[in-house]
Amino acid sequence: MHGIGGGEMSALHSSTPDYPSELPSEPTPRGGAAPPALYPDRSEDSLTPTDTIPHLRPVRVHDLAPLRRHNARVGTLFNLCLQRLVMVVLLGPISFVAVRVLFRVRFENRERLDVLRSRGGFYALRHFYEWDPFLHFFIGGYAKAITSGSHFLPTTIANASVWMRTRPMRMLSFCFGLLGLTRGAGTRQPATERALELLASSKRKHVVAICPSGPIGKRRRFTIAPGIGHLALARPDLPVVPITLVGLQEISLRDVLTFKRPTLTLSICRPFYGGEARGGSVESRLEAVCALVGDRWAEEEARLGVDPLERTSA
Repeated sequence: MHGIGGGEMSALHSSTPDYPSELPSEPTPRGGAAPPALYPDRSEDSLTPTDTIPHLRPVRVHDLAPLRRHNARVGTLFNLCLQRLVMVVLLGPISFVAVRVLFRVRFENRERLDVLRSRGGFYALRHFYEWDPFLHFFIGGYAKAITSGSHFLPTTIANASVWMRTRPMRMLSFCFGLLGLTRGAGTRQPATERALELLASSKRKHVVAICPSGPIGKRRRFTIAPGIGHLALARPDLPVVPITLVGLQEISLRDVLTFKRPTLTLSICRPFYGGEARGGSVESRLEAVCALVGDRWAEEEARLGVDPLERTSA
């Protein structure tokens, strides 16, 4: 699962038949209401498929139509019910117990999630491996998702080249509530468009989870792609809640398999709003949002007594 924009997002697999390799010169038309403008102070004529705002490299855009079709089905009432059935009813009990058997888990600052109750918003997840968003959920969200609102069972933005490469993976992605993204879409990123449509819905509250850094792995340095900035600036009235998972980088598979029960700490960082980002241009405000996410992660990790990772430029 990756952040929108930037080098962390992989291109769609060229051999996948449902994903042609090039996009027509004009974006594929879609029905339904348009999401809020990402760049209200720039004309549509000034935006290109390879828009060169910071962190977005000019690359060839892939056909977005299949992703749009998939994303349009995510977040519907049927999808939310299916996601609850799979994540809460079927996988939930055994996964909830397994996580606590294999790890010593701590969940800190859970009261900070209350800011999402009234209107929804965004999770900005510290992300190390493709599977760790499931750890986030089964450590911090599962118990609340049984009885509480949808903000504990978010729609998650994921890397299409990993999660939607084959038909079975696309079916799993739908069951897990994953929106597909692809590198090079610029301001026409289908995951961003669909996320904003869901957040604009008056029928129900939605929370969108995004992994702005992409998977970090064992590295001590990371970059933050501007997708979280696009979303936060488009909806400055909704909170962004950074979340960090401390201890995962230090864990080895041997520690898990030998039941040494290493400690994992899921900590909710101080929320902020896109309206707090200051700058005279879109680019500077995007960077301000990314800086706020990185600073909140570092602040919480320092409080927990670990050395924060170093954020670098994309």
